[in-house]
Amino acid sequence: MYPRILQLGRFSLPTYGLLTAIGLVVALNLAMRLARKIDIPAEKIWNLGLYTLLAGLIASRLLMVVTHLNLFCYSPLWLLGLSPTYTPWIPWVSAAI
Repeated sequence: MYPRILQLGRFSLPTYGLLTAIGLVVALNLAMRLARKIDIPAEKIWNLGLYTLLAGLIASRLLMVVTHLNLFCYSPLWLLGLSPTYTPWIPWVSAAI
C-alpha cells in the first residue's frame, strides 16, 4: 500500500486519510438509505454520523495528550496541532494512536 496518494510540494494526501473519508461517506449514505426504509428522517442519521465523527476526533486527541503528556508539557502548541518547528515524527505518533 502506498503511504501517500498525492504529493504536491509540502502537501501530501495520505492513503489512510483518503480511505477513511471514503469509508465514512459510504457508511453514512448506507445508513441514510436504511433509515429511509424504516421511516427515520435521513437528516437525523447524517447529523448523528457527523456528531460521532467529531466526538471521535476529540476523544482521540485527548487520548493522545494523556498518553504523551510529557511531550505536550514541553510544547503546549502541539495541543492544537501547531508546531513552532518542523517535526516529522509528530504525524507518525498521532497516526500510531
